[in-house]
Amino acid sequence: MEYKEMLQKLVPAIEKNFPEGKGYISKLSRILNLTNRTVSRKLRGEVQFTADELLTLANKLNISLDNISLGEDKYRHAMFLSTFDWSPETDYQDAITEAMTPYLLALESPYPKFMVATSTYADTVFYDLELLAKFDYLKWLYFNKGYNKSIPLADYQIDRDFHKKFDDIVKRFRESTYIVSINMISNIAEEILYFYRIKLLTRDEIKELKKTLLYKLSIMEKICLTGYYPGTNKIINLFFSEMNLPNDIIIIDTDNIKMVHITAFFHNTIMSKDNDTIEIIKHWYQTYLRTANIISVSGEMNRIKFFQKQYADLETKLGNL
Repeated sequence: MEYKEMLQKLVPAIEKNFPEGKGYISKLSRILNLTNRTVSRKLRGEVQFTADELLTLANKLNISLDNISLGEDKYRHAMFLSTFDWSPETDYQDAITEAMTPYLLALESPYPKFMVATSTYADTVFYDLELLAKFDYLKWLYFNKGYNKSIPLADYQIDRDFHKKFDDIVKRFRESTYIVSINMISNIAEEILYFYRIKLLTRDEIKELKKTLLYKLSIMEKICLTGYYPGTNKIINLFFSEMNLPNDIIIIDTDNIKMVHITAFFHNTIMSKDNDTIEIIKHWYQTYLRTANIISVSGEMNRIKFFQKQYADLETKLGNL
């Protein structure tokens, strides 16, 4: 949806909260901590509302960004909405912005939480690691654009602030549950080696990626010990499973939105709000969870087993290059 179209729906939704029709600009100014002039310009579309401002309006005025941004009927007549886009005009940031949509919608709820199952690393936890973000970008270009040019990984251009914003949004959820594969690092290493074999990564780049993965594992260990995102009171439950999943699954489950979000081929997404579909995938997730072992807070023996294997796999796969 274009921003202009979204604004045309947002303004009437705001005005419904002020039936008297007078003085609501001043009230919005106080809610958003902006000047009257800035609010007026944003309502006219001269300046765009930020994501945080939209979330503040949604919470304070009981406005559903779900209906406004996605449309009330968008999901009612199809079980899945695919956001695959193969046109050369689509860039990586657009793909990630699309992937962020469920998180932003879920944050309308006062008690947002979500569940993730992945066979590689949980990029929603570690997305602020720049080198891994660049490697994700390389994978996305290769699978979605047929990209096969050998360019130093350091020369890839990504918006560092944009990636940090994604990371910050995820860490605002009250509770998160992640199931990762016991072969997490092995799976990532195999991806790295594949791009090395087709000459899109060099030995030196692999060494740097290995250092980044070691740092990532150290962060993950600290999260497991405390059960919280660093520097927050947001709960994170971490499990590992002996089984791999073919695709990453994210389940959003709040009091005002329920959605499944399946990632395929790196930031292309399939989303559904169909209740029957959600219940089926939630059942799959719970079944997968029953095969998993907790590694956060109380799962000390499982945690030791998991991380010993991750460090060993990293050295075995990438240590000899």
